[in-house]
Amino acid sequence: MFGSDSPPSGPFAPLITAASPEISVALVAADDLGAAVAAAVVGPRKFHGAEIQLAGDELTFSEIAATSPRLRTAKSSPPP
Repeated sequence: MFGSDSPPSGPFAPLITAASPEISVALVAADDLGAAVAAAVVGPRKFHGAEIQLAGDELTFSEIAATSPRLRTAKSSPPP
C-alpha cells in the first residue's frame, strides 16, 4: 500500500498495473481513432453495423515500459 493510499504520480512515477507485466494489450493511436470517428460521422450509413479493428501494436506492459526512458529509469532517482 502507498503511504498516501494513492499510487505515486508525476514524471518519475513507475508504471503500475493490476495485470501481469507479460499480459499483452492492443494499442491504438489517437490520430487513427480520430480519423475513424470522423469518417463514421461523415458517412454514417457506410459504417452502420460495421465492426472496425482499430488496434495497431500489441505490446506487453514490460514492452511498453521498455519503450519509455522515463519508465525505464523510474526506480532510479530523477535526473538533476
